Amino acid sequence: MNNLKFVPNIVTGRLSEEDAKRYFSRFGWFVFAYFLINIIAQNAIALIVYYVFPKFYFHYLFAELLSFVPNYLIALPLAYAIVRPLPSEIPMKEKMSAGHIFCGFCISMTLMMVGNYISQIFIGVFQVMRGSVLQNPVEAAVANMPLWMNFLSIVVLAPVLEELVFRGLMCKKLLVLGEGYAIILSAAVFALCHGNFFQLFYAFTLGCFFAFIYVKTGKLVYTVFFHMAINFLGGFVAPWLMSFIDASDLVNGELMISADNILQYLALMWYELIALGAAIFGLVLLIKKRRQFTVHTGILPPPEKRGVSCVLLNSGVAAAITIFALTLVGSLL
Repeated sequence: MNNLKFVPNIVTGRLSEEDAKRYFSRFGWFVFAYFLINIIAQNAIALIVYYVFPKFYFHYLFAELLSFVPNYLIALPLAYAIVRPLPSEIPMKEKMSAGHIFCGFCISMTLMMVGNYISQIFIGVFQVMRGSVLQNPVEAAVANMPLWMNFLSIVVLAPVLEELVFRGLMCKKLLVLGEGYAIILSAAVFALCHGNFFQLFYAFTLGCFFAFIYVKTGKLVYTVFFHMAINFLGGFVAPWLMSFIDASDLVNGELMISADNILQYLALMWYELIALGAAIFGLVLLIKKRRQFTVHTGILPPPEKRGVSCVLLNSGVAAAITIFALTLVGSLL
């Protein structure tokens, strides 16, 4: 039952700066606790299993369980107690036509590619400065997994659970402040919770779009679909097709196509063409329909022109930013 009261000023219709900071701080402490408890639980479980069941510790199934169980069965229920007293707002239910769903998919492809390019540039510059190559944690995680497990984890479980938490739970708690806050903050947390620069930028761009879809339609089924589609293509199909590329097919940096590998390379070429075509169409849509991407004020909006300071200048968000910053820096070491 909600027990925290936030009453807007009867003249301005907005929260006081103190109340707005109090709201954002509690949300920040929730995010901080959620992330920290997950890290502690993962390490504790890993340590126990390593000493008690050493054979299972090295099994691929344990790696998958370790990525889901501490997160959603331990960290989330415990941390939710912090944010539970905050008021929630459920978006109005709106349907998307088949045409809108197709357009949404294309825009998702655009945002994934743009975010991925930014990540590649950042990682590339850092690797040159560092003089060594960074290991992509996603590639490392799925390298020794069977195909069916990768599909279940990347295409099914992750999209469903992440949408429930980052769009369903977080957006509902932030919508009372305004759609803009719900979109940006939930996307930022979604991106930062990935804990590495390989996924940071495209997770943020996609997180913003998924949150926008949710606050405008009120239906997680659409965001789950887009999330599944992106993960299926970018996290399952693309790596699967790339696995057919043999280093022996590269001669002096040029690809040597033969009768033995032509079908695999044709499939990869068609995939890249379709993905690029969808992304280009999505970019055209973003430019053409940019004025339609509007957001509305919530029932408890922060004080005018003080929104950024209210978000950042409080203890809870400061704690969350600190732990995320330490995690991201650690991912580069």
